[in-house]
Amino acid sequence: MLNGRFTDPPYEGSAGSETNTITIGGYRFYFLASRDGPAVNLSKRNVIVICKDYDENGGVGCPSTFSEDEILFLEALDTAIDGVADGSSGRVIAHNGSAQGGNWGDWFVMFGGGFTSGQWTPNTTRALVYYFDRKP
Repeated sequence: MLNGRFTDPPYEGSAGSETNTITIGGYRFYFLASRDGPAVNLSKRNVIVICKDYDENGGVGCPSTFSEDEILFLEALDTAIDGVADGSSGRVIAHNGSAQGGNWGDWFVMFGGGFTSGQWTPNTTRALVYYFDRKP
């Protein structure tokens, strides 16, 4: 048991050059910590943001949209947490707004604005936003 390990681990980081990706099947997802609003409003809720990709040099957060197959994974997570895959309500929402500006780090991003919730829609949804500490 102590020597157990994944032969193909989902976490792709390596010592000295950590990344925040998890691979499921042939798909890679980026996990980031954030808040659901501007940095000046410290009373906003904490969230975990899952993106398809991001600009590591700063500027654009979650620039790409998810494909139909990738949306299935997001809907499964939404169902596991909220009991139903409804991206417009609950603790898990679909961010369907424009790409967000942010200060990107290895694990944390501060979005310039809030999130725009909506249904899980291929080629429209840019991020899954999970309100892990309290509901929106």
